[in-house]
Amino acid sequence: MQRFHLGLQPTGRLSGYWEEGAAVEAGQKAIELDLASIFERDSEHALLKLGMLPELPMFTVSLKYWHTVASSFTAMLEREPQAREGLTVNFTLDENQLRRWIFQVPPMPGAEYLNTETFQGIWNGLARAFRVILKSHAGNFDATIRSLSSRKQVPDKIHFHLIDTKTEDGLPFAFVATYAREVAGNDSLQQVPLSQALVEFKSEPLRLAMLLSTVRNLAAEIPLLENLLATRALFKPVMLDVHRAYEFLQAVPIIEKAGVLCRIPRWWKPSGLSIRAGLTVGSKPGTGLGLEQLLDVDASLFVDGERITIAEAKRILSIAKPLILLKGRWVSVNQETLQKSLVLMEQAKKLAGKGGVSFREALSLLMGAKGVNKSIESLELEVEPGAWLSALWEKMKNPRLLTSVIPGKGFRANLRPYQQEGANWLGFLCGLGFGACLADDMGLGKTVQVLAYLESLRSKKSTATPHLLIVPTSLLTNWRAEVQRFAPELKILIAHNQFVKLQSLKAFDLKKLDLVITSYGMLGRFPLLEKMTWNHLILDEAQAIKNSGTRQSKAVKKLKALQKIALSGTPVENRLSDLWSMFDFLNPGLLGSATQFTTFTNDLDTQPQGYEHLRAVVGPYILRRLKTDKKIINDLPDKVEQTVHAHLTKTQQILYKNCVEELAEKIAKVEPIKRRGLVLPYITKLKQICNHPDHYTGNGAYHEDQSGKFQLLREICEVIREKRERVLVFTQYREILPALNSFLKGIFAAEGVSLSGETTPKERLNRVNKFQGEAYVPYFLLTVKAGGIGLNLTAASHVIHFDRWWNPAVENQATDRAFRIGQHRNVMVHKFLCPGTLEEKIDLILQGKTELAGEIIQSDNGNWMSKMDNKSLLEVFSLNLGGD
Repeated sequence: MQRFHLGLQPTGRLSGYWEEGAAVEAGQKAIELDLASIFERDSEHALLKLGMLPELPMFTVSLKYWHTVASSFTAMLEREPQAREGLTVNFTLDENQLRRWIFQVPPMPGAEYLNTETFQGIWNGLARAFRVILKSHAGNFDATIRSLSSRKQVPDKIHFHLIDTKTEDGLPFAFVATYAREVAGNDSLQQVPLSQALVEFKSEPLRLAMLLSTVRNLAAEIPLLENLLATRALFKPVMLDVHRAYEFLQAVPIIEKAGVLCRIPRWWKPSGLSIRAGLTVGSKPGTGLGLEQLLDVDASLFVDGERITIAEAKRILSIAKPLILLKGRWVSVNQETLQKSLVLMEQAKKLAGKGGVSFREALSLLMGAKGVNKSIESLELEVEPGAWLSALWEKMKNPRLLTSVIPGKGFRANLRPYQQEGANWLGFLCGLGFGACLADDMGLGKTVQVLAYLESLRSKKSTATPHLLIVPTSLLTNWRAEVQRFAPELKILIAHNQFVKLQSLKAFDLKKLDLVITSYGMLGRFPLLEKMTWNHLILDEAQAIKNSGTRQSKAVKKLKALQKIALSGTPVENRLSDLWSMFDFLNPGLLGSATQFTTFTNDLDTQPQGYEHLRAVVGPYILRRLKTDKKIINDLPDKVEQTVHAHLTKTQQILYKNCVEELAEKIAKVEPIKRRGLVLPYITKLKQICNHPDHYTGNGAYHEDQSGKFQLLREICEVIREKRERVLVFTQYREILPALNSFLKGIFAAEGVSLSGETTPKERLNRVNKFQGEAYVPYFLLTVKAGGIGLNLTAASHVIHFDRWWNPAVENQATDRAFRIGQHRNVMVHKFLCPGTLEEKIDLILQGKTELAGEIIQSDNGNWMSKMDNKSLLEVFSLNLGGD
């Protein structure tokens, strides 16, 4: 069954999406559908509405998180006197509150966009939505709350107030009872002292009895209320000592459940003060390398997150009061818990005296995982990094603090500042013996950063064995081209059966190289790769191993290497199972075993602080820069264009060769005057085969595994989906639009829009407005002729040319539907090309800017080919999947 989730768009706007999940009952499904409808129209109002709902069992993890955020906002509203009186309220969150919310965000699409600025924007949006609804109710707070909530406020409702007098002497708390009565003709409630009810209802004893009935019922359970009611002290302000104030605070859940709203000091925590024995790990430099190095351990005692001495703990115990004034604020202390913590402190000290823990164990403890060390797991310990470990982490998280990696004279690129920092970071982590995940946004140049680092190693002659790079098949030729362009002195080999005979390769041959590049699909078919110990093992598009149980993932993890690097444009933290598999490759054991990690993640729904601990542990090993980052965006070109290769499948190769052979037979027999009419249809046929065999045959099934372009389209669009970005997809052929639409709808689990020459002007405008609107519409499919000019589609940050138009000016016009005035993001342009085919050969001619290139552009329809002799023509048409 489809379940409703929330994700964050690059603009910072929340939007809903549907994904397969467990079935829910009809009533709760109706709530999901209602929320989805409201989020599509107005996300701010929808989030406010969500906050007024009770937490429901059917809430998905992302809904539960945003429900907690919105509920805290609405709770603050109901407790804020200024809001109730229609006055302006400062809704700004302090830095600590913001950080807490951000670190606790669960995995969800677009989570990487959540920072202090975007979260404050969402919080401000809640305030905006509330003010709009408040205004529609003429400033009536209670009517506004009633319109948003299913909870009904009853006239003459009693409220209890506990006021902190900020003094430790005598009776430091004041207790006041009021009741809320309706103001005639105003649909609002007014707070008045409860004593006024004795006067006002003197002639209405039944109404007074009804007003006090709830209190009388509560008095039977709560001695404090029984005493206040019996002595009639309930009807006037009363001063309370700490014991009676604590008794009241403890009873607040029972009182509010009965329908009496309690306004209490903000410092109150029902669970009491957090008191835990703790360990400080890594105050001094570790001994050894990587995850096996040994770190020192020191035992401490933490009270509400602050370290205190044993003497201070004993002083708190000696006070023997349930509420104490600690560092200027009242806190509740569970004496029994504190006593137990002192005992734990002694046990932790014994552990510290045993020589410490490994780096791996320390990180697992910091994350809160159990089962990593039998001597530790039975203790409820607060674990924090020491001075050395904190400083190390700070460097790992902030590449600006690192010394530069010098690529050497053989490197042929000028790195942008953030790219230099990325190369520095790779060198720093690998030098420490850690695996590293470079997860920069698509288009920020992960390839050039890796090549700069590898070239620095080559220039210093610091490696005796080659590196192994594993990439999707579609990227083999891209990487070869990038190496030739940026690091031509690196000796490389493409270990793939399309480029070389694998059976002829020997370990001796490979060891003479700097870099071996192969594909994921070659691993099981090339045993020599497993036998060698590589210097660096690098995975591109490392989401390929996100499922730890697949044959592909297992094959990768069998490989031996001194250092490991993963490259991914997909936010790796957004799916927990993917995250574990990635780190099982990079730093095995860091996140425990699969079973231990599953146990840890199963508790995250009830312990959201676990997300914070998890991010703190994995964050230093992931370097992710976003195109939306203000520190990055000014350093980028406005438009990044790249040609990406889609290799023909076996079916495509057979059809392509048969088609060329068929053409060769026909042009050998045809009269010159009829030759042009024969050549042009074959150009179309070959381009259709490059798109998909079914585009050529007309069968209509369009299975993904039959087309390299469809497989490449998935690779790119899955990253776009995870980032909640939008894409324009251009094709020359209207007839392939339905197949592409169906395919993309499956990838995004959401409907996009399409446009061709048959689209009416009115519908054209509607579809453009829908794509440009606030609701998440992930893709826009267009034919180049219909959508190449006259449209403003700046919501897209990606453009894909699925098949190529041979006039670059026409392609650029299409690209500029996204890249134009009003575009505030960098645009990534992906031009699909099938290597070895007609597409690649024409692209090479155009890049060469020869006289022939001018003829191609001018004719714009393939007429130039009909002028070639048969031999030259067949050379252009032939399929060449030749070697390296």
